[in-house]
Amino acid sequence: MVNNYVTFDDSLKNPCKKVSVDAGKKIAVDLFNKLVKDKNAIGLAANQIGINASVAVVNVIDPFQ
Repeated sequence: MVNNYVTFDDSLKNPCKKVSVDAGKKIAVDLFNKLVKDKNAIGLAANQIGINASVAVVNVIDPFQ
């Protein structure tokens, strides 16, 4: 599966917006769903998919399914 994630771009160096725990959980669910569909990644940050939020997920249980 090929995704349009930003991986090497100066925009990733910019600080992201802090979000509440509830908002972060909602974003994390979306990130994790995208992450598990992509068989070539073990982590994903919100700003990599265009969401300006300090949220990231890492699949540490089964990183390569």
